[in-house]
Amino acid sequence: MPLTKSQNTSIVKLNKEAGNLTSEYLDEDGEALMIQLETDEEYSGIAKHLLHVKTYQKRLKEMRKAVTGPFKDALAEVDGHFKTALTVTEKVESSIKDGMGNYISAVAEEAQELLREAVESGDKEALMEAANYSQPPISGISTRVNQQVIITDKEAIPREFLKVDESAIKRAAKAGVKIPGVEVVDRPLIAVTVK
Repeated sequence: MPLTKSQNTSIVKLNKEAGNLTSEYLDEDGEALMIQLETDEEYSGIAKHLLHVKTYQKRLKEMRKAVTGPFKDALAEVDGHFKTALTVTEKVESSIKDGMGNYISAVAEEAQELLREAVESGDKEALMEAANYSQPPISGISTRVNQQVIITDKEAIPREFLKVDESAIKRAAKAGVKIPGVEVVDRPLIAVTVK
């Protein structure tokens, strides 16, 4: 569904406004410049500009929603028609792949055992057979190895492989808990409300 002439004109106008609102805050590559404020007047001025930018963003989002809304609604309806069948087939696919993977792993282990036995016995024919084994070639099916990590002892994992849970640290800090090796610093978060 193409845009109407009115929608297209409005988008062109909004894009022009975007350039006017943002040009002095972007470098030549279109990246945001670091803004350094030194006075209350600069802070007040930039805050007013922020309100203009936020109002502009809201208008853009509303226009985008008006244009994309019908598409999203139609897509959601179409997705609903396919959801059950896709869910079922994805479960079956996963089950089949698991079974095939288990078979390949079992055959590979068996081939390794036959290879070890052939090496120990010196049987060259058995050695060649075991060394050349691969799963049956099936057109359209390929196999690759994906490593899976299985934790057998959490306590034995070296510290450098443990992930820091910043959310848990923030909750503990709010509760007044001091955590060695961590400094929790309050930073202002600017919220903008436009009508």
